[in-house]
Amino acid sequence: MDFFNKAKDSIASASKGITQKASTMTGLARVQSRLKEEEKQLDESLRELGRMFYDNYNEDTKAKFPEMAQQIEALYRQISDDKIEMVFLKGKKVCPNCGDELELEVAHCPSCGFNVSDVKGPVRREEAPKAAMFCPGCGNPLAEGAKFCMNCGNRIGE
Repeated sequence: MDFFNKAKDSIASASKGITQKASTMTGLARVQSRLKEEEKQLDESLRELGRMFYDNYNEDTKAKFPEMAQQIEALYRQISDDKIEMVFLKGKKVCPNCGDELELEVAHCPSCGFNVSDVKGPVRREEAPKAAMFCPGCGNPLAEGAKFCMNCGNRIGE
């Protein structure tokens, strides 16, 4: 009988140890999971704060972090160029003046009136000649900053 009691006590003790170990492992896994999620949220918050700082304090960013600001600007340009190339690969073109996506056969952008008949492939907006604006109603050239067409009275841009 003493043998069975010792065996029972030994099994009970081992069971408590296993239960304690399992509880510890579960707790560790829970805390590790929570920690990973909190670190992810922190990274997202810092990334958003950086984006807001860059957008709202651009000149300060350029002054305090010139190399990083140049890298960000270069990446923005590259992303813009890649998006334009994607549009072209889909069989369309982008107005180099306003950025609207257009069918290839369009001669003038319906949004800004820019002559896009020469746009045959991807054109970087900063490399494009500055547009002489045209009235989307009658095609008449517009004065810079015009809100109405002097020829037909069409309201521009709104």
